[in-house]
Amino acid sequence: MKPIHIFFAVMISAIWGVNFVITKIGLQDLPPIMFTCLRYTSIVFPLIFFIRRNGLPWKLICQIGIFLGTLTFTLAFIGIKLGVAAGLTSLVMQSQVIFTLLLSALVLRDTPPFEQRIGVFVSAIGVALLIWNFKDSPTIIGLLFVLAGAVCSGITKILMKRGGDYDTFRLMIWMSIVPPIPLLLLSLIFETGQWQSIMNLTYRGVGAVFFNAFISTILGFGLMGYLVKKYSPNQVAPYGFLVPVFGLGAGYVFLNETLDPISVIACCLIMLGLVYPKYGRLMFKRKFTGT
Repeated sequence: MKPIHIFFAVMISAIWGVNFVITKIGLQDLPPIMFTCLRYTSIVFPLIFFIRRNGLPWKLICQIGIFLGTLTFTLAFIGIKLGVAAGLTSLVMQSQVIFTLLLSALVLRDTPPFEQRIGVFVSAIGVALLIWNFKDSPTIIGLLFVLAGAVCSGITKILMKRGGDYDTFRLMIWMSIVPPIPLLLLSLIFETGQWQSIMNLTYRGVGAVFFNAFISTILGFGLMGYLVKKYSPNQVAPYGFLVPVFGLGAGYVFLNETLDPISVIACCLIMLGLVYPKYGRLMFKRKFTGT
């Protein structure tokens, strides 16, 4: 990859990692479902009037709008609201790799190689350790919400894989027409005080919604789509391992978040499981062949 494109890949990981911290700050002003509703509403208006659909399938728009727009981020944000640290959320969300591989094997008949299966097993141990560590904590419910968001993220990737060739930037804008109405209804049913929150919205909440909508969604996913089209996904995907690094770092710097020893061990296991499928065979080959 060219240096400028490596810079883009690192910048995307930084954006997505820091986004969890910014979201936690924004949730001090808004309930999570309404926060997500405003995120996608601000994308639809006014961009939908300037970016044409250009034959983008409605089926794909609705599928991504439901699983990525309506479910993935709503579930993750509810988890943050229920007390899961922003940095930890950024790491647990990367367990979507586990669910993506499992779904890929079941739905696409794409059986992962041995290294990926080992990685899934190691990461699953880390996730199980986190759940065990939080079993007596009120945040266990929040952690389960984040894990549910990771499952929806995995489903989203399978849908994108099956969706064919498309413009990711355009898809992110058009799929944003799907979440606002169901999210508004869900907010009216399950949340209270949302209208007062909107009326009393501070620069903190406005900035968090803006960052989620235009920096994380449009810029982040738009650049990622550009890189995936220009290079092999195998060249681009490893930079996603930096997302929890930026998330944990930003949580520590801006929110004074810390992890207890068991959570640190669990996080290391999850990261090891994520990294091993990409670099395990390479390290093994170098060790025993001297290459």
